[in-house]
Formats: sequence, C-alpha cells, structure tokens
Amino acid sequence: MREFFRKFVKPADMIIAAAVLIFAAAAALFILFAPEAATADVYLDGKLVASLPLSENRAVNVTETVVVTVKDGAVAVTESGCPDKICVNTGFVSGRGRTIVCVPERVAVVLSGEGEADVVA
Repeated sequence: MREFFRKFVKPADMIIAAAVLIFAAAAALFILFAPEAATADVYLDGKLVASLPLSENRAVNVTETVVVTVKDGAVAVTESGCPDKICVNTGFVSGRGRTIVCVPERVAVVLSGEGEADVVA
C-alpha cells in the first residue's frame, strides 16, 4: 500500500485534495449558517410584482398557472404550468440570497432580508 502512494500520489495531488476539502467545508458552513431571509420578492418578466413577508403563511397567484406559497418561514413555487416542473420540484427554500426560477413562466422568487446578501449575481 505504501508503495502505491509513493508511486502514484504526488505532493501536488495532496495539495489539491486538501484544497477541495477546505472548500467543501467552507461551503457547508456557509449553507448551514446562512442568514435568514425576511421577504420573498416575486418577479414576473423582471418586474417586482409581490414582496411577501416570510412571517405570514399565504399563497399568491403570480399568473394564471403559477402559485407561490409561503409557509413556516420558507417559500416555494407550488403550482406551475411549465412542462418540467423544476421550479415546483425545488421545494421550500429559506435563507437570504436563495432563488427559485421558472424560466418558461418568466417568474423568479428571490429571498432577501435586512441588508444585502453576500452573493455574486
């Protein structure tokens, strides 16, 4: 086994493996400790059509076929007329900076809160 490592594993491989592990740990910590969102901003064709507080459970018809639901501090697209239903299958999300997008229906839901999110758009 020791011969295998000497023959096939180089110091650069160990550095790359360590960098990947550090990056994965940092990403996991960011996801676990992401700031909570206060509102869900709903956009249709790039225009803000609703700003829903996450403290109130409710459902809003954005279009004839798209329904956005707020429940227990999280938001989801619960109905959509799009063929693949990727937006519906995303489920409920929470945490500032998270988004749900339905491209065929031209709807985007962006979670925001106090101050700005630390994300790159």
